[in-house]
Parts: sequence; C-alpha cells; structure tokens
Amino acid sequence: PGREESPLCLDDPRYINLHNRLGKSGTMGKRMMKGTASIHLHVVIRCLEEVVPLFGKLCCMSRSSQFAMGVDRREIWDNTDRCRCGLPFTGLDCQSSFRNVIREFIRVGFCAETLEENKPFALVEKNSFDDFLLHHTTIFTDVRLNIKGPTFELRTPESRPYDEFKELWNEFIAVLGPAMNRR
Repeated sequence: PGREESPLCLDDPRYINLHNRLGKSGTMGKRMMKGTASIHLHVVIRCLEEVVPLFGKLCCMSRSSQFAMGVDRREIWDNTDRCRCGLPFTGLDCQSSFRNVIREFIRVGFCAETLEENKPFALVEKNSFDDFLLHHTTIFTDVRLNIKGPTFELRTPESRPYDEFKELWNEFIAVLGPAMNRR
C-alpha cells in the first residue's frame, strides 16, 4: 500500500500501457499493479482430458478459504478494470468439454480491450496469434490459462511468509495430487 505513484520497475511497453490504462480505468488500478502481491500456483496440463478437471478444481480452490483472494485485494481487483479483472467464465461446469473451456478462454480474451487501442481484441483489425497470447498476459482472472506452460495458473492466494507458503504449497499438492495421479 502507498506505492501507487512510485515508478515502474519494468519498462516493457506492455507494462507501461497496462499502467497507463489501469491508472484511468476503475478507481484502484495503480494500487492493483503496485500495491498487491500474490502467489501464482501452476499446474501443468499434460493432456486434453485434464483441462476440465484441472480448471474446475482450480476454480473451486480460488473460492476456498485457504486459497481465496483476501477481502482487501478482491476489492482492489473488483475496482480496477472491469474489462480485464475477474472476467467471468460462463457456461462451464464439470460436464463441459475441453473445447468449451478453451473456447471460453478465447471469448474472454476477445472481449477484453487491448491496451493500445482500448477496444475489444476481436475488433482490432490487424492482429496475430502472438498478439492474442501477449494480450492474454494482461487479463487478470482468478484462474488463467498460461500458454508458456501450458499450465493453469491459480492467481488468488495472497503473498505470505515462507513457512505459511510451505503449508499452502502442501495443501495445493494434497488437493491436486490424488486427482492427477489417477491419470
């Protein structure tokens, strides 16, 4: 807290554009970017059959008491940029196919405004798949598809002292491990 006006540490245009947008959208964008810290937990997607159960499990974890975002940080996210923070995934449940989950990630990305043109990605005339992947890195959902992995990334846990992180990590493994070892 209190770092909203401090200079950016990263000078990549993506961060500069994001900082500029978040300074104007919502009421807490700069606070979100510089005044919050979280743990990002990744789980590798080994095959298409894992997409639905992993995504479902991480979404449930993001709402659980141990892994959920704290009230103060949630308030910041909810008041940052409606276009790119906490965008809802619709129509997904345990019966969804992996195609539906991937379609939903694409839909969310297409609807989120670009940092450069401030219009939905789907309406930008000249773009590429690489542009879409880069665009996805500026969308802040509680669970995110991370293309570099390929992983699903749980973005809700608050930063914490190392000893408490070890407990969180062990719980993460305990929740996901049995489900993944059956494959």
